[in-house]
Formats: sequence, structure tokens, C-alpha cells
Amino acid sequence: LTDSGEPESAGVAAPAIPEPDFAYHIVTDGTCVSHGMTDILDVDECRLAMNHGYYNTRDQDDDGVIDAFQDYPIPVVDNLPPGCWPVEVGTPGFDTYPFACITPLETAVGNCSTNFPCFCKLPEYEIITESTCAAMGYRDILEVEACRGVMNDGYYGSRDQDGNGVVDSEQDYPIPVVDGLPPGCWPVEPGTPGFDTFPFACITPLETADGDCSDNFPCFCNVEPIEEPPVPPYAIVRNGTCVSHGMIDILEVDACRTVMNDGS
Repeated sequence: LTDSGEPESAGVAAPAIPEPDFAYHIVTDGTCVSHGMTDILDVDECRLAMNHGYYNTRDQDDDGVIDAFQDYPIPVVDNLPPGCWPVEVGTPGFDTYPFACITPLETAVGNCSTNFPCFCKLPEYEIITESTCAAMGYRDILEVEACRGVMNDGYYGSRDQDGNGVVDSEQDYPIPVVDGLPPGCWPVEPGTPGFDTFPFACITPLETADGDCSDNFPCFCNVEPIEEPPVPPYAIVRNGTCVSHGMIDILEVDACRTVMNDGS
């Protein structure tokens, strides 16, 4: 197709849809944050993700132009799911397509849904085959959708482990929560003893984990640094109370931990 959605002349390559420089995953319940991912709040990033994985084959207004090649609106709206989401055709209250929105976190209400599927930014990750994510200084991925997202991006995206002609990432494979295996998020390599259904992946809670990541159970680890909250101004008193010294008590757990870890 040309920029206007018309077929290309013979020997002329169709324009490419730009690929985002970040990995994303789509959820239809909860929110990006509740699934262990990050909201996309930048309009350009929102458009990149939707053009790549949603509007790249659709012509929702039936004008003969693929939606990804149209300059459809992405307004900032309140009182809907947080982050970046397109509007599914037939959604009550909407009659113009293609149409997408961004909702700021501070004004968001409700969850992602089939009418408003949210595009979420996946964490940066590494795959390890020994030790554990925590022992390597990383974080375990313990949310099912974040686990599915990173595995579809970097593991199941080109495999067809059950030989059914469908790439594994396009299948709704199971991700049960199991005990007694490596902590976190891991797929099962074909040929692993005790497993005969593929694709297949698991999440093991930290409190019931036993053993290390391995070639059979490669672990997907979140490698993004944890942002420490800023240290609020504080003083230490050793007699009386904070109030008697003209100060305010610190009653939030995170703030309490932050000032105590500050080391002053």
C-alpha cells in the first residue's frame, strides 16, 4: 500500500510501518500497573505501538486505507482507563474510527476492557539459565500478563512448539502458578521431563520456590532499576515527641523506611 492506502505499483516496496523501540503487551482487564507493566502516556509512543500491533491490518472506517496510515486522533481524556488505548468498533458513545485516547493517571477511572484494550510497556528483561533473578540483582516477574508479554516478545515470538502452524505467541497457552520450582516467570523447554504439552509456562511465588533457573526452566527477569523515593527533610529527636518539637510524625511505611535507610 502507498501512504494513501492504495496498492503499490509493481516493483515498488510498500511503505513500512515504523516499529516501536520498546516492547509492549495488550491487556483487557485490570490496568497496566496491576499487571506489572507501565502505562504509555506519550502520544507518539502510543501511536507507534497501536500502528504496529493493532491498526496495521485494520480499516475501521472502510475507506480503503489501512488505519496505521491515517492521522487518526489521540486526544487526552479523563475518567477512562489509564494510559494508551484504542476504541473498539461498536463501543457505546463512539462513532468515529479509527480513534484512540490517552488517559492521565491522576484522572483515570476504571479498568482496561475489550472495548478499551490498554497498550502497556513491558519492563526491560534478561533471560538467565542459572541461579535466580534475585541472586543476579534483578527482580522476579510475578504477574501473569507481564510474564506472557516478555515471553511472547523474546521467546515464543518465533516458535511453534506444538507444530500446529500457529506461532506460540499467538496462542493462549497456560501460565499456571506452581510451587517447588524456580522463582518467578519461566517457560518450559521441550523435552523437559514431566512436561508433554507445549507451549507451556509457569510462575512460581517466591515463598514456595525451590531450585534455580536452568536450561529446562529459563527465567525471565526484570532488570529495570528500582527508583528510590526522594528522602524527605527530617530530624531525629531523642526526647519528647515530634509534635512537642514542632515537627510532624512520619506515619507512612515507605517514608519511614526511606528516612531510616538514609543513614543520617
